[in-house]
Amino acid sequence: MKKSILIAIMVFAISLNAHSQFSFGVAPGIATNSAYFGYKAGKVVPWIGLQAANGGFKNEYKDHYYNGSEWVTDVSSRSVNLNLLMPSVGVKLFAVEKGGLKAYFNLSGSKPMISGKMKEDGDVNEDFSEDLKKIKLFGAELGFGAEYFFSNNFSIGGEYAIRFLGGNYTDRHEYEYWGETAVETDKFCARIAPTIAKITLNFYFGGGE
Repeated sequence: MKKSILIAIMVFAISLNAHSQFSFGVAPGIATNSAYFGYKAGKVVPWIGLQAANGGFKNEYKDHYYNGSEWVTDVSSRSVNLNLLMPSVGVKLFAVEKGGLKAYFNLSGSKPMISGKMKEDGDVNEDFSEDLKKIKLFGAELGFGAEYFFSNNFSIGGEYAIRFLGGNYTDRHEYEYWGETAVETDKFCARIAPTIAKITLNFYFGGGE
């Protein structure tokens, strides 16, 4: 059961010159919401971003039955709380500019990190938190979009991108067999590469062009 929960979590889980400006943007979109902080130097905007999520579930079981000699009540519970933190780094390159309209390419990489805990019948399952550390996730995104600058400090844009998310979980167990040390390894890998569309609101601070 615990291994199934870990695999489900992974799958689910499985984003300086005088003419430079600091930039900030938010991107509500289809299946993605994010924000970034960057530094615009000419046509290039290196940036960092952060996405976070929290979730969990709780399961309770109760049964009252007659075992042949008396009535018995069985009660059990399990709860899981999870935190997902996904820092990203990327670079935006404005490739085509015509008046207030600027088209760009956007490339980024991310390192999702999962933490959490499980309680069974009120007791913390310490092994669950350790097993979460065995889940290794990574992501990348390549997009193309355009921004329309209403002023030197504000633009609205649209972007279409392909996002890759992948990960693996490895469980390694050593045991003795006929006086020899044997190793049992169980590895699970998953990946997903959806396309996403988003609208961006971009704010630029500082000198500008």
